[in-house]
Amino acid sequence: MIIDEIFTKYWNQITIFLFAIGYFVKLVFDNLKNKREINHNLFQQNRLNSLNRFFKSYSGVEQMLISMPIFDILDRKISAKQLDTIVFPPLNDLKASVVELQIYFKPEDHLLFKEILNNIILVKEKIGELYLRLNRDNNDIVESNTYQYIRIDKLKENEKLLDKISFMIQETFK
Repeated sequence: MIIDEIFTKYWNQITIFLFAIGYFVKLVFDNLKNKREINHNLFQQNRLNSLNRFFKSYSGVEQMLISMPIFDILDRKISAKQLDTIVFPPLNDLKASVVELQIYFKPEDHLLFKEILNNIILVKEKIGELYLRLNRDNNDIVESNTYQYIRIDKLKENEKLLDKISFMIQETFK
């Protein structure tokens, strides 16, 4: 009977108390929801920034490979140190962006980025072979053409991989 008396005598205070508890519970859930939403938006923004860095790095590497002075390399007009300053800065930027993308992509999706990097490394290794000129039986034109074929082949493979990546990204943001 005491409970009946408390409810009948103090019903308006109990109602206000219950509303206050409900309001504070709602505030807690709203704060958690907002925090989750902010974290998600920040994650997506950082992911897009990383992707933009990757595409920018990749285009820098691609441009470097296309404009590579092959005959100067074959004739040793460029020293090894100069060649390193041409090749390694854009390649290191690309490697760093691929590593950064590990944070934002599942391992099976990240393999696409690694495959692009591996193709670029294969082309870079061919440049090193040209400089060292391990096969001196071939003339400059044969060596240059071999490099061009490898470069064109690997860049075409990368274009296909970039198309897959673009499709994957578009599907994510639909």
